Amino acid sequence: MLASILSAYDGLKSALSIVQGLNAATTQVQINDVKIMLQQHILDAQNALTEANGAQSTARQRIRDQEQEIMNLKDWSAEKERYQLKALGRRAFGYTVKPGMERSEDPHWLCQNCFDTGHKSALQFSGISNPGGGTGLMASWGCGHCKTTVWVSRNHSPSFREDD
Repeated sequence: MLASILSAYDGLKSALSIVQGLNAATTQVQINDVKIMLQQHILDAQNALTEANGAQSTARQRIRDQEQEIMNLKDWSAEKERYQLKALGRRAFGYTVKPGMERSEDPHWLCQNCFDTGHKSALQFSGISNPGGGTGLMASWGCGHCKTTVWVSRNHSPSFREDD
């Protein structure tokens, strides 16, 4: 951007010296030649300033985007502090709201995979079945974002109680 501004400044400086040379021109042909050179330098300066303006607009948008990203990271950091990783069942983990951090929300589990990558996705009840042909029925909970499925005891569901 600075190069564009300097280019525009140089173009205007050249135009000024051409105008000064116009006073020395004695014939109409010389005057016309000086006018053409003057117009070209003014056009070059305008193009350089337009380029600088575009670069400045791009820089402003980039700053706005980065400010928004910082705000999102701060919001996510604060939201992350509300949750703890917890075993939901055998080999099944998810994030639960820490005691005392509840809001006006229903009890829920968050997908560990998504949460660890900065995305908040609640696990949704998928059904009850007998995975692996064992003797006990299990409840499956799935993530709609990454499609992970966790299996927990069929009677286990999200709760804000400490012992769940």
